[in-house]
Amino acid sequence: MLSDEIGKMLNPYLLHHPLDPAEEQPSFAFPFSPAELSRGAVYEFCLHHVLELADPMEAFRLEVIEIG
Repeated sequence: MLSDEIGKMLNPYLLHHPLDPAEEQPSFAFPFSPAELSRGAVYEFCLHHVLELADPMEAFRLEVIEIG
């Protein structure tokens, strides 16, 4: 798949280079190797969804339970 090839090509740039010249080199750990894996059509569909939120916590439900 084209997306697999793009992931393999961009892996070193996206995972091992700082976003800003003033930042240190990032270091990421993965429980698997290689870092890019083909996950099939279901994951390809889900990975392209974006939520536009006015409040960052809007996407989460927070429940506080006081005990005692």
